[in-house]
Amino acid sequence: MPGIICVPQPLAVEEVAKVLASGGNAFDAVVTYAVVQFLVNLNSCGIGGCMVMTSRLGRTSQFQLILDAPALAGSRVAPDIETVS
Repeated sequence: MPGIICVPQPLAVEEVAKVLASGGNAFDAVVTYAVVQFLVNLNSCGIGGCMVMTSRLGRTSQFQLILDAPALAGSRVAPDIETVS
């Protein structure tokens, strides 16, 4: 499989490599990465975070916005939510 997988968690690298080796495409790989990253490091990638997803069409090299999901904090979120006691 020619290419590079550059993500922060070794487990995510392994899972993305499995997806690509079994015939998955870039979209399959990024979804796999997001799920694994969420499971192993919640502070880095989680449900409710900001997401912008684009694609580049190989034939035309034009970029297209696929999804724009801005992050919104819930009503019970406090400014010190990340503070470790």
